[in-house]
Amino acid sequence: MADERWYEQLESTIYTLVCHRMKKALTGKTSKTIKFTSVGENDAQPYFPTCYIHELQPVETGQDIVGTSINAVIETMECIVYCRDKSECKMILNEAVYQFKQLGFSVTAMPIISTSDNIHNGVARFRRIVGGGDTDLTT
Repeated sequence: MADERWYEQLESTIYTLVCHRMKKALTGKTSKTIKFTSVGENDAQPYFPTCYIHELQPVETGQDIVGTSINAVIETMECIVYCRDKSECKMILNEAVYQFKQLGFSVTAMPIISTSDNIHNGVARFRRIVGGGDTDLTT
């Protein structure tokens, strides 16, 4: 393993890959530019549509008998979309599902959309084991 602390960069690497691919795939398919973020925000002026992608608590796995390094983690990512239009929310979430599947993630919570005060909020979760030598996410 070239970098023994490879796991520290997983969230930013996954976020960058998924956002780049989603932007490319969704260009021209939405009425407005989608705001992508990995930071939960409490904006006074919310922006729609917003796609919030972030890491949930990772768990170490694949321990060896020595136990001095992290060999693999169970990585869980969450995607939350906020829109004024339900069909747009669904389209963005479905693209997130597609892009996470392209990276080898399992969908642990299929997209579900709820509505409150004419704001549509969709959530999906994804999980996969990432090893220290997985070149698709750790280089």
